[in-house]
Amino acid sequence: MRKQFFHSVLAQDLSWFDGCDIGELNTRMTDDINKINDGIGDKIALLFQNISTFSIGLLIGLVKGWKLTLVTLSTSPLIMASAAVCSRMVISLTSKELSAYSKAGAVAEEVLSSIRTVVSFGAQEKEIQRYTQNLKDAKDVGLKKAIASKLSLGAVYFFMHGTYGLAFWYGTSLIINGEPGYTIGTVLAVFFCVIHSSYCIGAAAPHFETFTIARGAAFNIFQVIDKILKGLNLKIKSGETVALVGPNGSGKSTTIQLLQRLYDPNDGSITVDETDIRAFNVRHYREQIGVVSQEPILFGTTISNNIKYGRDGVTDEEIEKAAKEANAYDFIMEFPNKFNTLVGEKGAQMSGGQKQRIAIARALVRNPKILILDEATSALDTESESVVQAALEKASKGRTTIVVAHRLSAVRSADLIVTIKDGMVVEKGTHAELMAKQGLYYSLAMSQDIKTADEQMESMTYSTERNTGSVPLYATSSIKSVFTGQSEERIHHEMFEDDDKATLKHDAETYSMIFVILGVICFVSYFMQGLFYGRAGETLTMKLRQLAFKAMLYQDIAWFDDKENSTGALTTILATDIAQIQGVCILFLFVNDVWHGRVAGDSKNNSPMEETGFTAQVIIINHPGQINAGYAPVLDFYTVHIAYKFAKLKEETDCHFGNKQEDGIKFLKSRVVAIVDMVLGKPTYVESFSDYPPLGHFAVRDVRQLLWVSSKLWTRRSWSWQGHQVCPESSES
Repeated sequence: MRKQFFHSVLAQDLSWFDGCDIGELNTRMTDDINKINDGIGDKIALLFQNISTFSIGLLIGLVKGWKLTLVTLSTSPLIMASAAVCSRMVISLTSKELSAYSKAGAVAEEVLSSIRTVVSFGAQEKEIQRYTQNLKDAKDVGLKKAIASKLSLGAVYFFMHGTYGLAFWYGTSLIINGEPGYTIGTVLAVFFCVIHSSYCIGAAAPHFETFTIARGAAFNIFQVIDKILKGLNLKIKSGETVALVGPNGSGKSTTIQLLQRLYDPNDGSITVDETDIRAFNVRHYREQIGVVSQEPILFGTTISNNIKYGRDGVTDEEIEKAAKEANAYDFIMEFPNKFNTLVGEKGAQMSGGQKQRIAIARALVRNPKILILDEATSALDTESESVVQAALEKASKGRTTIVVAHRLSAVRSADLIVTIKDGMVVEKGTHAELMAKQGLYYSLAMSQDIKTADEQMESMTYSTERNTGSVPLYATSSIKSVFTGQSEERIHHEMFEDDDKATLKHDAETYSMIFVILGVICFVSYFMQGLFYGRAGETLTMKLRQLAFKAMLYQDIAWFDDKENSTGALTTILATDIAQIQGVCILFLFVNDVWHGRVAGDSKNNSPMEETGFTAQVIIINHPGQINAGYAPVLDFYTVHIAYKFAKLKEETDCHFGNKQEDGIKFLKSRVVAIVDMVLGKPTYVESFSDYPPLGHFAVRDVRQLLWVSSKLWTRRSWSWQGHQVCPESSES
């Protein structure tokens, strides 16, 4: 895909690069395609696994008790609808987030490629502020995306808990009413089969989130890779003036480039007088075409010589004739040196309208049979536009003229107006005919009247947060595990302890209501998780990018001469490597839930293995997607072994968390170090589980310093910033 993207970029017409920041392309080729890779990897296999498990569990439930199964599945449409709505939101926000990060990458590319100029003017702080502003835009969109994705999960778990309550209430009613074939065992069997199937939907939800993010990234990539023109069929009569209009990226400029034979079509053909243009001599064919572009290029010589560039061997009389046809003769004669007046470098001595009319004269001096006007008046002011437009209309007489115009006022007098969208002809006709149809052309004409107002509507304010502000966000978000991790495992085995029907009915109603309340709490807590963890993660990555970019700008110039510190390598670090640190936020959820699983297991003085089971159950309930997505080593090593070690230490040393909570927190922090080392590919993760030292003997780092050191280890560089070493060398580091 990277190869196709790079090939497509090189094959774009020159006008495409005028509206594209080159720095964005490097970011898209790394970060965006990495997100696509996440969406087409093992996640697809895991999705099919979840779907298969859901189908089998549903089939068993229908066989054992179809009534209870159908009632339990009644909430499935609500789950799917909520997931679909949030999925659309995530796709849209992902595209905006990647666009914002691409702009930040473009700034980094521009600054790092011109680092000597930036340093010579002492503009490091100014460029850091410009880079940070783009990061803030991306952070705000990323926070919205995090909230939207967690709202989707919250809605899923809200309806799932509602389903629990409904299933228990209805199953109990079937037993009390003496429904044939329904016993406590049948109800539990059907319930757990269907609920496990529902868990598979919950486990698939994170995969859908990955797919939607990949779709948002793929939209930007395939916009470049996909072919622009798709079955374009257009006939132009000799001597006719035809205007091509349409939204940006519809294929107007591509059509012009193909007509000039700057490129050849992959399929189909372009014919002039029923002859394929590929059969003509290229130079002879192009001599029959005159082109006036949006930004005319004049050479640093006289007006006469600039017009002569239109055709070899042109005479002075032909130059004057072309100038008169272009409405340029009068202002040229006002100069003291007339046609021998120097235009300056790139026409700097001429106004925009004067440069455009000289360019028109240069195109007309070759007496072309085909005249191409590629947005020839879009860069001019109103007064100059009217003069140049009159010159263009005069020059078009007796010639086949093809006009590409952004301002529709310039094409109203055209013999035929062709509206192009997505590389296809949507509608064609005169101005009056198309306005009467009220189609795409009508929409474009109306939108130009309010475009200025639309561009001024969006106004946003931003606030700067210190990195230390992330700590209370993580602490607040921990509420989710308290409510979602400790309640369900208690209800399952207490529901049917009493055989008395009255008591059973009362318990069913009570626990059904508890499940509904728990669903509401889950929805709210998932929202809080998206808000606080999302803000913490986005703030963290923004801060890391800002600090890394600042560290780069304050390096010695000789540092940039190293091939490992090329512009492409450094922008890749900013775009891709640092973004991976945000994954620690997900791993922190494991740390958080193991803690609460341990508290839940200890709440009734259970045995060590029961405490281990509670811890594992909290992880499975709250993180089914992460476990299926490849975090099984974390569950195997981290959850079971650490929980068992907690229980063992409790029995041997009476290290109760109520009295030794500080040591427990230190222990969990040390596990964060191990997990981050695992993410970074360091062997210390595996080594840390080969032995279990007593609590309190682990090296504890501040989370902020930990992540900063980890990013430095990842890039395998030792950077200095403003004369101070970022992290002092030590065996621990």
